[in-house]
Amino acid sequence: MKLKVEKLVLVIGVLFYIVCLYIGYIHLISPSYSYYSLINLQPSGTVKAISIILALIPISWSESTVTRPSQVVYWLLYILVYIPTMVMPDFVRENPLDGFFFYKLVLLGCLALLASVGKWKNLKIYPLRIKQAFVRTILYISWFGLFGLIFLKFGFHFRMVNFYDVYDIRADYHEEGKGSIAAYAMNWQSKIFNPLLMGIGVISKKTMFIVIGILSQLIIFSTTGQKSIAFSTLFILGVLWCVGKKGKNFGVRFLCSICLLVFACLVLDFLKGGIQFTEIMTRRLMMVPGVLSSFYYDFFTANLHTHLGYSIFSSFVDYPYDANPPFLIGEAYFNNLEASANANLWADAFSAFGLWGVAIYTGILALILWVYDSIAKHNHFLLSVVLLAMPIWSLIDSSLITTFLTHGLLLAIIINYLLTAKKTNEGAKINESTT
Repeated sequence: MKLKVEKLVLVIGVLFYIVCLYIGYIHLISPSYSYYSLINLQPSGTVKAISIILALIPISWSESTVTRPSQVVYWLLYILVYIPTMVMPDFVRENPLDGFFFYKLVLLGCLALLASVGKWKNLKIYPLRIKQAFVRTILYISWFGLFGLIFLKFGFHFRMVNFYDVYDIRADYHEEGKGSIAAYAMNWQSKIFNPLLMGIGVISKKTMFIVIGILSQLIIFSTTGQKSIAFSTLFILGVLWCVGKKGKNFGVRFLCSICLLVFACLVLDFLKGGIQFTEIMTRRLMMVPGVLSSFYYDFFTANLHTHLGYSIFSSFVDYPYDANPPFLIGEAYFNNLEASANANLWADAFSAFGLWGVAIYTGILALILWVYDSIAKHNHFLLSVVLLAMPIWSLIDSSLITTFLTHGLLLAIIINYLLTAKKTNEGAKINESTT
């Protein structure tokens, strides 16, 4: 009976989430951004119904309670990537039931594969026999060292920045930091080390670590102007709250949290007569990546796939374009040569190898999560989750390769392997490595 109630709550939650996305797009975003390819072709009720059914199907196999980090990843991708990709492209496609429908079906299979990882038998990976005092010292040195690189390159910035004033800051950051090691330091600090501090603070109930982590994120936001970093603190703490002590009802908690966020943005915008909150939060985080999936599909169905000729296979593949995929899409659909239209991991995979690429990339991610789960069984569950949270969030608008190398997924695996956290019944203590 309890399981049926849980499934019913999930169905209601997903439907409410989709309705909020529809209302926000139809009444707020599309009227303001129709010139920017966010049009409304008014899909039929039948088309919407089919897309909603595809969005609901994964609930049949989803387990709300999580016991492994891979299950947390599954829920993040399901709610923030899969559902928007199912429902948002209908508004920009003249025929939503064309070949793009098969793309959706492939994504459904990919999501099922990721859901299964949480049931795979863990690999036999044993922790290193290394003193945690040494690991702790290395992590402290790394934290200070990364900030040292950042301050030497970009200077020290700590200021309150309006979200509408970030574009000049972001442009200066990209111009100054392009190709530098300090840019990598910025990513690793904001996506791994600062969240790690906050996670340790929450787990061990040390407010100082939480405060340092939050202030560090604000410093990086002041330097880069990247909105994702500004919201990362709320995201990290929200994920930790949803996981709770034992991961019970994580799926329901996370879905309800996202629904509340999207609904609150709608209410505030309707009350104020603007689009500010929906634009900042819902449009960029959910609507645009969903729509971009359609643009990537159309462009790379009509044109040659990249075969990663701009990336790791540049020495073996003759790349047919003058720009990377995000800039190709920005030019083709937004008429802006400087617009980097970053989509999600599956859209990027399609640009590289088509539908086979989507399946292969998902398989690679499944193997990575399998290894991560096997490592995490020796560590504190919450600490393993918080290390993984920001890199996985990057998959919403980045490729798997970029996330693995640049956005800290590989680093998260290494640090999780080095840390040996002690599980307790209360789930609130870590061994001496965090004291």
